[in-house]
Amino acid sequence: MKAISVWDSLIRFFRICLSDAIKVSCLAMGLLISLLLSASSLAQNDDRFVLQLKWEHEFQFAGYYAALWQGYYAEQGLDVEIRSAITPDGSFLAPDQQILQGNAHFGIGGIDTLVGRGRGHQFVVRSPIFQRSPIAVFSLDSVPLDSLEQLSRLRIAAVTDDFMRAQIEAMFIANGFDPTSVQFLDSEASVDALVAGTADAIVTYDVSATFRAEELGVELNSLSPSDYGINFYGDVLYTTEEVLEANPEQVKLFVDATLRGWRYALENREEVADRISAQLPRHTYRYDDFFAYNRHFAELIDNYIQYPLVPLGHNQPERWQHAYLLLEQLGLIEQEFSVDDLLSSLARPPVETTNVAAWVVASVMLVLLALLLIFVRPLYLRLLIAAPMLILIAEQLIESRYRFLLGEQQRLEVSEQLSTIRYQLESRLSNNLSLINGLSAFIASNPDFSQAEFDTYAATVLAREPSLINLAAAPDLVIRYIYPLQGNEAALGLDYNASVEQQPAVQRVIQTGSMVIAGPVDLVQGGAAFVGRAPVYTMDEQGNRSLWGIVSGPISVSYIYSETDLFDPTSGLEIAIRGRDGLGAEGEVFFGASEVFDNPRSVVMPVVLGGGSWQIAAYAYQARAAAPGLLLMRFISFIVAVLIMAGLYFRNRTVQKERAYEQVIFRNEQFLREVETVSRVGGWRLDVDGVFTEISIQFIRIMHLPQARQVVSLAELCDLFTDETGVVFKSLLERAQSRGDGFDTEVRLQRRSGEYIWLHVRGEVVELDAERRELVGAIQDITQAKEADSLIEYQANFDALTGLANRSLFRDRLDNALAQARRGSTKLAVLFIDLDNFKSVNDNLGHDVGDEVLIETSRRIRNCVREVDTVARYSGDEFIVVLRDVFSESAVCRIVDNIVAAVGDAYTLRTHQVYCGASVGIAFFPDDASDADTLIIKADQAMYEVKKSGRNGWQFYTDEMQKKSERRHHLFNELVTALNEGDLSVYYQPIKCLTSGQISGCEALVRWRRRDGTYVPPDMFIPLAEESGLIIRIDYLVLTSAQQFIRALNAELGTRVGLSVNVSTRLLYMRDESAQAWFYAIKAPDNVPMTVEITERVLVEDATRARHVLDELSAAGVRITIDDFGTGYSGLSYLSRFPVQGMKIDRSFVAKIGKVKTEEALIETMLMMAEKLNIHVVAEGVETQQQLDFLSAAHCDYVQGYFIGRPMPAEEFRDYLIATLVR
Repeated sequence: MKAISVWDSLIRFFRICLSDAIKVSCLAMGLLISLLLSASSLAQNDDRFVLQLKWEHEFQFAGYYAALWQGYYAEQGLDVEIRSAITPDGSFLAPDQQILQGNAHFGIGGIDTLVGRGRGHQFVVRSPIFQRSPIAVFSLDSVPLDSLEQLSRLRIAAVTDDFMRAQIEAMFIANGFDPTSVQFLDSEASVDALVAGTADAIVTYDVSATFRAEELGVELNSLSPSDYGINFYGDVLYTTEEVLEANPEQVKLFVDATLRGWRYALENREEVADRISAQLPRHTYRYDDFFAYNRHFAELIDNYIQYPLVPLGHNQPERWQHAYLLLEQLGLIEQEFSVDDLLSSLARPPVETTNVAAWVVASVMLVLLALLLIFVRPLYLRLLIAAPMLILIAEQLIESRYRFLLGEQQRLEVSEQLSTIRYQLESRLSNNLSLINGLSAFIASNPDFSQAEFDTYAATVLAREPSLINLAAAPDLVIRYIYPLQGNEAALGLDYNASVEQQPAVQRVIQTGSMVIAGPVDLVQGGAAFVGRAPVYTMDEQGNRSLWGIVSGPISVSYIYSETDLFDPTSGLEIAIRGRDGLGAEGEVFFGASEVFDNPRSVVMPVVLGGGSWQIAAYAYQARAAAPGLLLMRFISFIVAVLIMAGLYFRNRTVQKERAYEQVIFRNEQFLREVETVSRVGGWRLDVDGVFTEISIQFIRIMHLPQARQVVSLAELCDLFTDETGVVFKSLLERAQSRGDGFDTEVRLQRRSGEYIWLHVRGEVVELDAERRELVGAIQDITQAKEADSLIEYQANFDALTGLANRSLFRDRLDNALAQARRGSTKLAVLFIDLDNFKSVNDNLGHDVGDEVLIETSRRIRNCVREVDTVARYSGDEFIVVLRDVFSESAVCRIVDNIVAAVGDAYTLRTHQVYCGASVGIAFFPDDASDADTLIIKADQAMYEVKKSGRNGWQFYTDEMQKKSERRHHLFNELVTALNEGDLSVYYQPIKCLTSGQISGCEALVRWRRRDGTYVPPDMFIPLAEESGLIIRIDYLVLTSAQQFIRALNAELGTRVGLSVNVSTRLLYMRDESAQAWFYAIKAPDNVPMTVEITERVLVEDATRARHVLDELSAAGVRITIDDFGTGYSGLSYLSRFPVQGMKIDRSFVAKIGKVKTEEALIETMLMMAEKLNIHVVAEGVETQQQLDFLSAAHCDYVQGYFIGRPMPAEEFRDYLIATLVR
């Protein structure tokens, strides 16, 4: 049985292969073509890289911007995003953290790359851009800064996190000072801090310090670490080993394009600096003149990059090693590592060359296989033909891989040989360079030496090292000493500054402050030599370091080569060296052929030489023989092919026996179909590709599929239903198939025709084999049963006559409303409504008419409440209502008034006209009760109080609420009287333009002064006027009175003072006679610029109607302003959806200016938003000079408040305006 199962698996495998044989052949041919064209196609692939800067946008990063703007990245197929270290909200993005978190691929750093590597982060430096660190120490001119001794006694401000402080601490250590005894301040390191006196000295970028000092008009003293032997790199471009290993070619293209961008930026400094200033934002640290700052940086950048004296991206490993040792002394290197790992360029990655011959053979075999399968019909013969061909294809592919692995083994052996040669070169040259450095140390310790002392020292050195040809010393860069003198007389007196050939190399020594090797160069006396040069520094009595000059010595090329295995005939290597003058990859090839570096089989390694480096490359002459292994693989493949063919033969005999059972299986399937028809249950089978491979007749009928369809996809089946319900059905099946779980559920679907259908669906996952499984199930239409269930449920919860909720459903909804109110600490109200005079309707006109009255009453009550509220029929002629989220008693009163009025209207039923009334009792949660039963009881009690007091009205349960209602009614009567008798007057509050300083307008406000001289506050009578409808008359009074006054005022004074009026929601939505008069008045031609102030609530209640009205006002020249902006719904979309030209910042924000920073930030945000949307802004409630100054600085357009002027009567406003015009 095990043997049979194995052959079954093989048969299934080959069946899969055969079913797609032609497709595979086509794909193979396409793959072959793509492999042949891979070199060109890969060059066109777009790769996205993110570069994280270490600070805000400025000329410090000009080369990266230039590479992006000039299209150098795009030319290499790279999509590059350059990110500032400061986000718009002021957050700082550290490059190392962004890279480690996967948010960036490259970063700009410095010695933090060393520290990060020491913490276990796999950082790799790709290209140093700043050859000299721009960090320096500064103090005011009044604070001496001539030596480290003076500096050690000062308070030094240095930010710890960006490792500026570490550079200064390293300077102290390198010069014998204990940095722990120095007082460092972890605070703002800016010139402003020096001026403020919070620090004596600061550690910062010298370009930033000098520019800011010019802006502030102060003089600075400076001290550079490079003057004291600290020659750290500045900005370096780095990444991680993970990025480098995953994208070696793309990383190289990125670095090349970046260096090209830097060349462009250095050649076009002013253009790039101005473009940075104009296009790239800064969010935190701003200069008075950003354009001038970037141009200033562009002028000074040569001090850091040192181009063209030093090639762009030049790397000196010993400078990194020196920095590593200093940082290790500071305790910043947590884990030891080799600096070579930080600078590793990763030897050329293995290039898995495509074995074209193997792929050609595989493709030809697939094509032949496809052709044979077209003409060979029996499956048995197809398998016999396909098996050996597929094995042959697999063998060819394995053989190709085997050849590749042999090549990699040979590369490893070449790497070992090349490492030995590199070590020989480094050791011989390092010995010579150390002797030259020893001469530098000799002179530094004894700068006043004599010629005899020099000759004695040089003779001793030359005797120890025969490869050194001579030694020379050049104080003040003029050669004064040389040994031996014989044959070198012409070199005496040579001035390096005047020598065109020597000056660049000497400047490199001075700029880098370290040993530099040049050459090889041809000697006059014959032969060639490498020239090593080192700087000599001396210290005065005050500890100040100065350049004495340089020392140099030529090293015999032939002697160095002879001491290595470069010419070993047994090595079998082709070797080349490049990096003339220690320039590494940028230098010329001076040994061997340049083609060695282009060979894909070459191994490349660095050779570190003092302050420079070479690259040495080699590959083996002959490839390793692979014949024995290939013969073994071919023999094994042949044996496997024979065994498979034999197995296929015996399997074919088994298949013949299996066919005898097919008839029995067919009869069983027919029986199942008959059972399915009787039970009206459909069957289906769904494969992993989402295709119903088998569907029954009943399935087709239930799903309304065409009778001819035997196979249908899941997507096609779901298209028969609406998108919303089809997705539900699809996700049900896909989830079951992905999880491998069975299911039994009911789903409700909607056909495209609109018809709903309920289905009972069951399914089980069937494992066909280890890799395939299917979903098999049944389906039944249960729509009729569901409809019957829905009818039963409806009858159990709703009143059959009115369609309202019955008592049971009402109690459930009331309990839910109470639970929600408790969670949200809100109120709700219960209204108990009893129909007045309903019994006489039933008694006199019959129950049919009574039923019609109940139906109409339920409709009227529903129309008076919101959708979220619940209306229920409690008993015969009693109704009960739950009002959710009640925020005021007045809102409930308004709803109850509407209900009483609606129920009190005439009922026209058939031939009868009937009048009824409504007695309503009101109870509140939590004021009156905290549970449902008590609320209903108290509302019922209040309703009976209404019945006792005359019916057709409403009553609160609590006495205090009733008293409030009475006071409201009394105030309403007073307001009507005041409006009729002219007790309301208009006051004017000035609005000042901050740009011109003039009064540009005023807001018209209504005031109510009783006959006894007392004033009624607007917030007391305006809401009442809104609810009662009197607000329309008040708005019209204010508008016409104010227009008349401002019109006359403008004519008299020759001004154009604008008028702002408030408008109520009711007025905008009403179209009665009073509202029409208001609209006519405000749109009438006038010399008064009109502004209508609306609240955000107006835009929410009926957005469509509000948009129509506001468009009409805007078309008539009326400006629309949102009042109390920020205190309402605060929907920013209103500013774009409606014709809004202005907004008023609420006084609650203005009052907190100078007290709450967050409120000030909100005001600034509103002003910036308004400026972008071209919307003018008025700030309300300005009451202090501090508030006015803040708003003026934030570029607010207009202000209004008691500090500008209180609301005043017409004549007082006239006098005020005249006074401002005179000023």
